[in-house]
Amino acid sequence: MGLPGNTKSTHEIQRGVNEVLVESELTAALIRLNPEISQTPALADEVFPFTNSLAELMQHKIS
Repeated sequence: MGLPGNTKSTHEIQRGVNEVLVESELTAALIRLNPEISQTPALADEVFPFTNSLAELMQHKIS
């Protein structure tokens, strides 16, 4: 489930079946939620090494 208005069908999500996170969605959320990143969107790239590590951990737990 999700919050009303925040859910997407599987056809709307642009990710592979083995991907945990959608990078474009994560970037948009970081820009929307973090004032510093919204002023300098390139800062979102600094978050990705951490999210990639998290995604890898999640992949191993699921497998």
